[in-house]
Amino acid sequence: MLQDDQCEESNAASEKSNHLFWTCKRAREMWESSKLVMQFTAEQNCSFKDLLWSLCMEVESSPELVAKMVTRAWVLWGNRNEMHKGGKRKSGLELVRWATQYLEEYYATTIVEPDVRPPSIQPVRWLPPQGQTYKANVDGAVFAKLKAVGIGVVIQDKEGRVKAALSKKIMLPLGPVEAEAKAVEVGVQFAKDVGIRDVMVEGDSLIMQHALNELAPPPPLVDAVIVDIEASCAEFHHIAFTRVSSRKQPSPSISKICQRHR
Repeated sequence: MLQDDQCEESNAASEKSNHLFWTCKRAREMWESSKLVMQFTAEQNCSFKDLLWSLCMEVESSPELVAKMVTRAWVLWGNRNEMHKGGKRKSGLELVRWATQYLEEYYATTIVEPDVRPPSIQPVRWLPPQGQTYKANVDGAVFAKLKAVGIGVVIQDKEGRVKAALSKKIMLPLGPVEAEAKAVEVGVQFAKDVGIRDVMVEGDSLIMQHALNELAPPPPLVDAVIVDIEASCAEFHHIAFTRVSSRKQPSPSISKICQRHR
């Protein structure tokens, strides 16, 4: 628990929401890196809620601009908490990149563009692991009405022969990002349990791929899962994390396993 509300970046100012998200030196660094054009000026004593209200109601704006502003403020807050726990201070540009990646993945998983063309059937081709002995394909499916998720793992060798498979139901109301994180965690543990120490773990989450390869910080809601996965990696001779594009058709076997608990 913090002992006072003094801003560590400014060494003097009180860390109120207006200062934290807008007038602080670090906040200004991030907003300048984002290159967002917002036609208003923050007053000395107005809150961040007032700034957001101004953006939504008093200024000609768009949902996309509001989403970008809120997401950038969220990652700024998240990294502030990471720093208080001994984590790394991210630069303004790093925060902007992370917020952009998170928003892009959100749009990719929630917005479906209408397509008037007849659907084309593309063959699904499984690619063998590059350098590793085995590949573990993992996936998570969210069942909102059941307040549960289904986890599927299929481990295959270089020839495509199935070494082991797992289907698991978790009775927790997790979101899509949390479900994908849990799928990776279960896949790593399952590979370890069946005696595999050289493996490529492949899912379809850009967030998880970037977090596990230290390309971007993970969202706070899956930070603890990432820590557990990284701790388990020490027990492998070699482990790699890759991503298959979510725009490709999923592997029939992994989809059936995920849906089994529906």
